Amino acid sequence: KDAKHGNSDGRKVYTAAYDDYTGWSKINFDAANVDALVAGLDVEPNNGDTADEIKVIERLRGRYWDYEESKYKEQPHNKLGGIMHSAPVIVRNGSRDSRFERKKEVAYVGDLYGMLHAIDTHDGKELWAYIPSNLLGKLQNDRTDPNADSDFAAVDGSPTAQDIYWDHDGDGVSEWRTILVCAEGFGGTSIFALDVTDPENWQVLWEATDDPTIGGAAPGGG
Repeated sequence: KDAKHGNSDGRKVYTAAYDDYTGWSKINFDAANVDALVAGLDVEPNNGDTADEIKVIERLRGRYWDYEESKYKEQPHNKLGGIMHSAPVIVRNGSRDSRFERKKEVAYVGDLYGMLHAIDTHDGKELWAYIPSNLLGKLQNDRTDPNADSDFAAVDGSPTAQDIYWDHDGDGVSEWRTILVCAEGFGGTSIFALDVTDPENWQVLWEATDDPTIGGAAPGGG
């Protein structure tokens, strides 16, 4: 499934994909979309099926396997990872800026599970979460497992948001857009940018890195 079809359990968690024709796009980080995520997750050892990848996906989505009922169930507690060095940035609603018609005031903050969260400041509910694609391969390393590899994913940098006047859709007309940029701090080597002008219809703009060993992660697709 692509992002427009939603996520299977109601929680909206996404990552990104890139190709040379369409550029960057957000895709569901969801067990129903496991075939599109297998390569990025790169779970070892490769057992020839997707069971281990689904375990990673469900854990990150805040679900656990109930052995008695033989199905995944929602964690009863907070699904956000710990927040260490990431300070939230708040994008205010349109009533405070006549250039926009935003209906929500949204806080954006990174966590130690490898996600950037968009949180409605009115009720504290998560609108969605984004996992930068370069972190997918680290997600198999579970912080709660003492035997796991210590190369953990995290969005441990602080996001920043800026309003810019930009022809975002190439129609020759510039418009005000709100662009969020965030580094990963100790959690990764990339910087990513999102267009969050409309927090309910946001877009992935790019992921970039100065690490020469990582391919396909640059503003132009690299």
